[in-house]
Parts: sequence; structure tokens; C-alpha cells
Amino acid sequence: MALLEAVMDCGFGNWQDVANQMCTKTKEECEKHYMKHFINNPLFASTLLNLKQAEEAKTADTAIPFHSTDDPPRPTFDSLLSRDMAGYMPARADFIEEFDNYAEWDLRDIDFVEDDSDILHALKMAVVDIYHSRLKERQRRKKIIRDHGLINLRKFQLMERRYPKEVQDLYETMRRFARIVGPMEHDKFIESHA
Repeated sequence: MALLEAVMDCGFGNWQDVANQMCTKTKEECEKHYMKHFINNPLFASTLLNLKQAEEAKTADTAIPFHSTDDPPRPTFDSLLSRDMAGYMPARADFIEEFDNYAEWDLRDIDFVEDDSDILHALKMAVVDIYHSRLKERQRRKKIIRDHGLINLRKFQLMERRYPKEVQDLYETMRRFARIVGPMEHDKFIESHA
């Protein structure tokens, strides 16, 4: 174990420093022992192969998807497009003013102390639970806005205008059902009638 730690500290191939750290072995003995037990050992090789395959499988499952930086656009703060995007900050993927923006104010004066009565403690916990549900609603609304592409208003309006009048009427009627069926299903439905 000390040899492994020395190799990790000094680096593979730096056998002189590894031997100096081991104190009782020469650099040739350290290299020979390491090669015999860790590199040329069939048990270690199969374990290393299994670890490598597991790492490859893990990284294959967690690939980061590529998203275009143009959607939503990154306008300057005081531009007309920035105003149309309702205070959305693309670099942070967040809004200047959130839904239920003052939800945190209900928590600002709550202090949990040991000498609180059970009723007071339960009341404070209820306030925290209410705050938590308000945060969940905030996240739900953000997800709907992102999933349906409602941040980039101009792109949304251009896509809407490309349909014939009948499909635009259907689109207006079916818009309220979009969050129930999901964005992709809604778009497929509209495209099937275009």
C-alpha cells in the first residue's frame, strides 16, 4: 500500500523518488515489485478493464447535450428584445423577477429555537412547507416556459405565423392543452394539421 501511495505522490516512472519515499527499497526493487503486482498481474488487469468499461458506460450515459447559444438569444440588457424576453437572463438561465418573487419574505423572521412550544414549532414547519411548495410551483412554471420555448418570443411568433389561418385558429384553441400533453406532442399535433 505504501508503494502505491509513493507512486501516486511521485508519479509513475519516477522510481528514484519512489524509492526515497519507501526508504527500505532501491528504485529497481520498487519498479520490479510495482510491475509484477500491479501492471503484469492478470487479476489487476481484468479489474482495471472492468473499471475502464464501467467508467465508459457511466460517461456514455451522462453525455452533456449540445444546445445552440442562439436560443434564447443574448440581447443587451436595455434592448427591445430584452424587454420582449420578460427579464430573462440567458447567461444565468433565470429571470430578473421570479414568479411569486417575495415568497422568501415569509421565512425571513422565522428562528427555530429549542424553547419553542410544540404548536409554535409546528406552525413554523408549516410555513417552511408552504414556502417549499411555492418554490416547487416556481420551478414548474420555469420548466413549462423552457420546454415550450416561450422565452424567445420572436422565434415563437415567427413559427406561429407560418401556418395557414385554419391551423393558426387550431393553434390558439389548443394552446391551453400544450402543458398537459407536453411540448413535443403538441408541436406534432399542430404540424399534423398544417
